[in-house]
Parts: sequence; structure tokens; C-alpha cells
Amino acid sequence: MGEQQVFSELIEIGRIISKREDLQKYCNQQFPMILKGLPRRILHSGGECLLNTILHGLPDNLPESSRNKAKVIELVLETMRKESTSLTHCSGVVSRLCIELPKQLVEDLVRWCNDSVQSIVDDNDENMIWRYVLPECMSILLSTYDTVKHCDTEMPSAEYKE
Repeated sequence: MGEQQVFSELIEIGRIISKREDLQKYCNQQFPMILKGLPRRILHSGGECLLNTILHGLPDNLPESSRNKAKVIELVLETMRKESTSLTHCSGVVSRLCIELPKQLVEDLVRWCNDSVQSIVDDNDENMIWRYVLPECMSILLSTYDTVKHCDTEMPSAEYKE
């Protein structure tokens, strides 16, 4: 099955709320192809809806799907940092991602904070998505976790923030 067909089928299944189980099964079966085509497709109109469909197809209650969801978030963040898009488009895509952040593992949140800070230092964030990601991740870390592991050191969340 080609990439175009995979994404067409994904969108078709995703439109029907009653087919949530079918969507989850399809996303898990076609995950490598979805991951391969996502960076290009997320940049075009409808990217936010496509991302929403994919994230709904990866349930939080299954460990494999949860890890796959983190991979999708990572890939979208990398893509949105590299490729210039309109402010409206970028905001829609990244806002949708931010909804998923509270469900992610602490180590992923710390990594995304670190990536955001590094993108500021390196001045290589085309869309300045750090403005959305960094405050959201930090807020979750501070409100949910007493300690975080950073650079192989366990430290209080408040200390990590500094």
C-alpha cells in the first residue's frame, strides 16, 4: 500500500467517530508509513486535522501506542522547527500537540524542554514553537512532578526550571 493510499484511508476512517477502534487498529498497522509521510503532510493545509486523526488513533492506555504518540510529537516538533509555515498554521498544529503533552512521560517532557531551550540558543526555530512548547512542558513538570531527571541527576522540578 502506497503512502498516498495510507493517508487517504486514514483520513476516511478518522472522519467517522464510531470507527475509533478501526482507526486505532489502522494507525498501529500503518505506523511506519504514517511516520514516514507525516513531516511533509503536516506542513500543508489540513495538517492540524491529520495530526488530530493520528493522535486519536494512538490511544493513551496502551504502552506501544503511547510510545508511538511520543514519536509523532517528536517528529512534528522537529518538522515545525525546521520548516517555515504561516503563524496560523503553526499555531494550530502546535496547539493540538500541546493538548497531548500532559499525557506524556516526564523524560519526554524534559527532552522537549531541553530541545526548546537549545533552539533558542542556536536560533534555529523557524516558527519559534518554543513559545508554545516550553511554557506548557514546564507547567506540567512543575505541577505534576516533584522531581525530574536531567543530565543523569535527579533534581526538584523547581530547580530544573531555573
